[in-house]
Amino acid sequence: FALIGDIYAPVENVATLEGSAVVSEGVSRVRNALINGDYLSYDWDSGYTCHQLGSGGIVIQLCQPHVVSSMRLLLWDCDNRSYSYYIETSYDNMTWSKVVDRQTAACRSWEILTFSPRIVVFIRIC
Repeated sequence: FALIGDIYAPVENVATLEGSAVVSEGVSRVRNALINGDYLSYDWDSGYTCHQLGSGGIVIQLCQPHVVSSMRLLLWDCDNRSYSYYIETSYDNMTWSKVVDRQTAACRSWEILTFSPRIVVFIRIC
């Protein structure tokens, strides 16, 4: 970690169970499957988190504020479908800023995302 002011700027993944993050919105057979660190054991029935189109999104809450400027996201890829999405971040769970907009793209598998550094507590994938 590096400090920017009083806020940690992580050099590793902080959206993990080990890092005390939680998935506060989203559907999964196993709570927190999205952040449990297992990106190899998923199939048609388990090991992923999703949300219904047009209804909310997936929200991850970090354990404390962090300065974040990148994310790596694994989209479910057990067949050849693709996804469109956007990602917003928030410090207070009320004011949201869109940091990634892939709504017109056909996305699959691993996504490496970068954006301007910002203080983040909540991440919403829609």
